[in-house]
Amino acid sequence: MRHDAGLAAPFRALSGRYAAVLVHAAGINLLALAVPLFVLQVYDRVIAQAGFATLQALLLGVVIAIVADLALRLARARLLQGAAVRLDVGLGRRLFDKLGRLGLERLEATSTASFQARFRDVEVVRTAASAQSAALLVDLPFVLLVLLGVAYVAAPVAPVLLAAAGGYVLLALASVLLVGAAADRERDAAHGRDGAVLGFLEARATVKALDLHAAGHTHFEEAQAAVVGASLVRGRRQDELATLTHGLSLLTTVGIVAVGALAVLDQRMTIGALVAANVLAGRLVQPLAQLVFQGRTLTQAVAAWRRLVAFDAADEDQAPAPLALPRPVGRLRAEALGFAYHGASAPVLENVGFSLAPGGLHVVTGANGSGKTTLLKLLQGLYAPTTGRVFVDDTDLAQLGRDTLVRWLGYAPQEPQLLGTTVTEAIRIADPDADDVRVLVAARRAGVDTWARQLPDGYATPIGEGGRRLSMGRRQSLALARVLLRDPPILLLDEPSAHLDAEAEARLLDELVALAERRTVLVVAHAPAFLERAASIMVLDQGRMVLAGPGGDVRVRLEASSRPAALAAVR
Repeated sequence: MRHDAGLAAPFRALSGRYAAVLVHAAGINLLALAVPLFVLQVYDRVIAQAGFATLQALLLGVVIAIVADLALRLARARLLQGAAVRLDVGLGRRLFDKLGRLGLERLEATSTASFQARFRDVEVVRTAASAQSAALLVDLPFVLLVLLGVAYVAAPVAPVLLAAAGGYVLLALASVLLVGAAADRERDAAHGRDGAVLGFLEARATVKALDLHAAGHTHFEEAQAAVVGASLVRGRRQDELATLTHGLSLLTTVGIVAVGALAVLDQRMTIGALVAANVLAGRLVQPLAQLVFQGRTLTQAVAAWRRLVAFDAADEDQAPAPLALPRPVGRLRAEALGFAYHGASAPVLENVGFSLAPGGLHVVTGANGSGKTTLLKLLQGLYAPTTGRVFVDDTDLAQLGRDTLVRWLGYAPQEPQLLGTTVTEAIRIADPDADDVRVLVAARRAGVDTWARQLPDGYATPIGEGGRRLSMGRRQSLALARVLLRDPPILLLDEPSAHLDAEAEARLLDELVALAERRTVLVVAHAPAFLERAASIMVLDQGRMVLAGPGGDVRVRLEASSRPAALAAVR
């Protein structure tokens, strides 16, 4: 399937509406001939022949035409407004759904500002397809009708209008090339500035703690200066084109009057035809002048569409399995597992293999940067392995969709981001249908209940954006409760006690050991308490598994080992 097929769906759904817009445009442009023909007849027949009865008939006809024109314009505007709403909903939903289907590696490698820019691209496309630009596009083909009308009514001035049309087209091309390029530089500069602001806000606690406002202000000033400079260049070019467009409009009027006057003197056309030609010229100049200014908008819309198509073509998570698979026992097996980031010269993990089953706590340890967190992400399907495979029972993870993976493998990162506004919502978001009993059980297992009841509003206490009103230790326990709410057969926990005191760590460890009796629980940990109670231990060093086996045996070998990284993991 073509990647733009999904993005094009909102447009296909509006095909009938756009067809109606085209029909309305045809009616509007045909009725636009009524006024020039009225002027022609008044000058050539009514005034010349004192035809009062003719004037009354002409007035009635032109008033009816004007009313019909206004009705058609209003109806077309409403059609385009409705299209704007539907495009906003359709494209926005498609883009947001795409974000949810992107792999974690792509999400981590792309800045927040870049994702925001894609939603601004949706606005650009929507505006071009449903506002003044869309009306212009359907009106442009009827410019030929105006030229034919001038050629019929006042043939001597038709070459003037034809030359003027060519001039407007050249100005429109200049707008696309010159103003468009300047606008692209302004957009890129604004993207950089927005990234600087977002980075500052995301690190606001650090900025305050270290008083880094001055350094951040300098960065912002530089980024803002780039935006202002690009905006000035774009503004100057727009002003220059606006001036040239206005000048061409005046020259067109002068040319029509001058050539028409000579033709009247030569008796090749009438005064009425000259006045009618001037009115028709306005109908031609108006859309072509708009083309000069809207051409850049249309070009930007095409560029925005291409960026959206490229974004929509990005690799996604595995699609859901066609069959609902039963809950696994929880055996977890990795075969020759390796991973390297895109474009990286060295792998983060290499030839890692093991087989785990329920019945005891399993611990991964090793020095910082040895690949422990990456291993957990591979096991949970957040990253696709460069080499090797991961199995749950006898099912390859590559065959499972994200919906199945989160039910089978629960993952809690070391520094979690919480969603929801209260303690209860932060847990229940993993399963909105969960009742209060299930939420409370998960909270107790994760150690949330020990502190949640002490809060001013208990479980209804607001947690702040991303859980910022809570300590990191409490965020970790909430993240664990969120995982436990789904009751997965496999738990993958990254340093779950890193921010806990000794008492809370002991309670958590007791709960994990109890959970491990019926589940596979794999924990990244350095704490001696976890290593002491581990049924098995795996030691990573520079992306390779250097030791693995029963907990007691590995601890003895670590103590006797001279490997600095391995020793550092348990001391």
